[in-house]
Amino acid sequence: MRLPAVDAFLAHYASILEFMDELRNDRTEPAKNKEWAESYLRGLETFQNYFCLRIVQAVLWKVYPIHVQCQSRHATAGEVRNWVGTLALSLSAEVINCTNAAELVERARGARTRTATQNPVTEDQIKEFYTGLYLAVMNVRSNALIARYSANDLGIVELVCKSLEDPKMSDADLIELVQFYEGDVQFEMLRQELRNWFALCEGNGVVPTIKILRSNFVEETALKFLLPNLHMVCTIYVCLTVSVYEAERSFSMMWRIHTWLRNSQSQQRLNHCAVLAAHKDITEEMDIRPLMEEFIGRTMQRRNLFGPSHPFKLEIAID
Repeated sequence: MRLPAVDAFLAHYASILEFMDELRNDRTEPAKNKEWAESYLRGLETFQNYFCLRIVQAVLWKVYPIHVQCQSRHATAGEVRNWVGTLALSLSAEVINCTNAAELVERARGARTRTATQNPVTEDQIKEFYTGLYLAVMNVRSNALIARYSANDLGIVELVCKSLEDPKMSDADLIELVQFYEGDVQFEMLRQELRNWFALCEGNGVVPTIKILRSNFVEETALKFLLPNLHMVCTIYVCLTVSVYEAERSFSMMWRIHTWLRNSQSQQRLNHCAVLAAHKDITEEMDIRPLMEEFIGRTMQRRNLFGPSHPFKLEIAID
């Protein structure tokens, strides 16, 4: 649920009630529309529903800004971890004294029973009920947020960042990182390469940062052969998804590409293109010019599109 939508709905809450009331009493409207308006109005007029909307709004006021920040393509793994941690603490602070769900349900059942027996509920009981409801919702949101971001995964991300920037990183943390990526990096070699890297930065009077390390690997291609384990850790950092939003965004993009490919060509052709792409190392060594010339020469349309009058298009098609 988006905060702007909730804000807009609550801002026009009174106008919506008036519109539904007019629709319910309009004699020109069909009976079905009037019944729908009356049912909708009856639900909106219930204070508990209005209060729950306000609770959702209060939760989104805290969650929505972090949600937007995490979606940024410029957000780093460390920033996302800090934002999520701060948000979790902010929500947890509001549920320290929260009663559990069973007590809350029992309190609500008792309130309904007293109302049914014509025993009026006191103002303090009403405040207690809605305070418990608010804190319970906050507790659920806090737990859901923490569950969405695995503490173990965030801890590994922190170790990856720390290994590339902190010269004082302990061997225990480095061993934990190496064990997680067992087979990709070796402890002794990585430790020595990190020492060489930090010594090089200190000798040049430069603060070691991931940005500088990445630029060095890009500019000096031979450096990855001198520091293979360090290069692997740097590659892991670059490939890490900053948050679930990045994975969701990548999946959405892949799905759009897949849909476009399916709609623009047959399944057989798509399968052949996928095989060629998967075995590109082999196809690059093949001379496919005769095959392309045969393909182009089959129809007049292809000859007009890729023929001698367009010498560069053949190269583009082959690439």
